[in-house]
Amino acid sequence: MITWQRETWASYRAECDALWREHYDEIAVQKAMRMKPDEPAYRALDATGQLDVLVGRKAGVMVGYILSVVRPHLHYADTLCGFEDSYFLTKPERRGMAGVRLLREWEASMRQRGCFKWFIETKPFLDMGPVLTRLGYRPSGYMYAKSVEG
Repeated sequence: MITWQRETWASYRAECDALWREHYDEIAVQKAMRMKPDEPAYRALDATGQLDVLVGRKAGVMVGYILSVVRPHLHYADTLCGFEDSYFLTKPERRGMAGVRLLREWEASMRQRGCFKWFIETKPFLDMGPVLTRLGYRPSGYMYAKSVEG
């Protein structure tokens, strides 16, 4: 059984390398940018209480995570929001309701933090839209990306 809990950036970072590699290999289709997180920025967000690190563990081993930035929305300064940065669950754990549980735990964390609204992204080739829709999420727009290479 996976248990979910909030952790600090430091505790998460100390053991997330294997999951980061697996996550990057799955989502970085073009591999145009190498993974090199801005660790000082993550530490600063954590130090100011703006980073929410939710970690899933099974028998003490990290098997998933969802990282979010919690802060007032730039357009609505009096509205605290949660902005998902990244989420991942190892392939062996993606069965049954594990993904739904991850999202429910994240929702509980966002509510506990006082967020009015939270935002999450999904990739077209790993579309979580149907699951998100069943959980009451609604599309809020489309995100497109373009790089120097096209």
